[in-house]
Order: sequence, then structure tokens, then C-alpha cells
Amino acid sequence: MTETAPLKLRPSQAALVAVVAGAALIRIAFGLREDGIYWPDEIYQSLEPAHRLVYGYGLVAWEFVDGARNWAMPGLVAGFLWVARLFGADRPDAYLPFVRLVFIVIAAGTTWGVHRLARVAGATEVTALAGAAAFAFAAPILYFGHRAMSETASALPVVWGFALALAAAGASRKIRESAPGARAGDTGAAGTSAAGTSAAGMSAAGMSAAGTSAAGTGAAGTGAAGTGAAGTGAAGTGAAGTGAAGTGAAGMSAAGTSAAGTGAAAMSAAGTSAAGMSAAG
Repeated sequence: MTETAPLKLRPSQAALVAVVAGAALIRIAFGLREDGIYWPDEIYQSLEPAHRLVYGYGLVAWEFVDGARNWAMPGLVAGFLWVARLFGADRPDAYLPFVRLVFIVIAAGTTWGVHRLARVAGATEVTALAGAAAFAFAAPILYFGHRAMSETASALPVVWGFALALAAAGASRKIRESAPGARAGDTGAAGTSAAGTSAAGMSAAGMSAAGTSAAGTGAAGTGAAGTGAAGTGAAGTGAAGTGAAGTGAAGMSAAGTSAAGTGAAAMSAAGTSAAGMSAAG
């Protein structure tokens, strides 16, 4: 037969239980002996219409007749009255203490919710416990905690709703941050993007440099080639033309000289011949 280990609470948990229980005991001691009312709404906006829903008779305030208020709060209290009636508590001196005990439990749950909300919001255990104690032992909470009022009833779902919503948001954020695939994917994507950007920048720079160099080399080569070709062509053409012209001129000159010489010789021969003929004659 296995033995169940006794429940052990941490000091902070024991302190929270003491705060919640201590404030609840004060409300019980005060609420069960107090039959007066502080505000008419705690009767005519909750207990009286709830009594009508359960027992069939009771006053109905003008807010419910004109639709200024809904039946959520009276319906909640009517549920408590219906449970009390099941156990034979169908008289005001029996069901009113029961309703007050239910609202004291609601206030105790709200105190616990204040501590939870503070912890979820980032408070330390000591500060969260101090906040819960400040709420639990505040005079308005002790005085109104047992009364059937909408403020007391609505505080519980509001506080716990915020606490659970913040806890769920924090857990979801931690899961996203701790996911290895998401983190590696983000890092890889960032690295790839950076590498791609760097490669693109280097490629663009290289292309630009190569293009500039090619353009410069091409321009220089083209200019040099063009200059060389033009100069060579011009010089060659000029030299060839000059040479050709010179050769032609020389040939023409030589031919002319030869022709002239030949002519002169012929003329001289002819003159000599003529002179001979004259001498002979």
C-alpha cells in the first residue's frame, strides 16, 4: 500500500493562502452579522428581481421594465437562491447568509486573481503577495465583499480574464522564440539575405568595375587603334602617294629629260647634219 506524500507549500504559497483565508474570515465575521444595506441597488438590482425569478413574486425596478439593465446579475443571484432552496433554505434568514457566503468566496477568488495577475505581469513573488494583501485587506473590499453587488461579482472574471490572457500571450511568445526551426530559419534567412546583398553588391561593383575597365580599355584601344590606324593609314597613304607621286614625277622627269635629251640630241644631230649639208653645199 503506497503512502501519499503530504502536501507541502512553499513559503510564498503559504503566505498567499494565509492572506486569502484571513481576509475571508474577516468578511465572514462581518457579513453574517450585518443585515443592513449600504445602497438600494444591492436589493433592488439583484436580490429582489432574483427572488422574483425563483419564487414568482417580488418587486421589479424600472430599469428592468424599460430595458436599462439586463438580467445577468439577477440571474446569477437567482441561481444561488435556487441552490439554497434545494437544501431547504427558502427563508430570508437562511438564503441571505448563503448568498453572502458565495460573494465572500468570489472576493477571495478575486484576491487570488490579483496575485496571479501581478505575477504574470512580471512582479516578483514578494511584490505580488503585497499587492494581493493590499487588495484583500482594503476597507472597501472588506465592507462590500459580502454584498450582492455587480462590482463584487464582476471583479472576479475581469481579474482572472486579464491574468489568463497575459499568461497565454507570454507562453505563445516563448514558444515562438524557443522554436529551433524558427530561430534557425530567421538566422539563415538573414544570413542568406546578407550574403545575397553582399554578393549582389560585389557583383554589381565587379560588373561596374569590369564595365568601366572594359569601356576604358575599349575606348583607349579604340582610340589608340583608331589613332594608329588613322596615323598609319594617313602616313602610309601620304608616303605611298608621295612616293608614287615622286616616282611618277621622277619618271616623268626622267622621261622628260630623256625625251628632251633625245630631242636635243636629235635636234643637235639634225643641226649637225644641216650644218654638214650646208658645209657640203
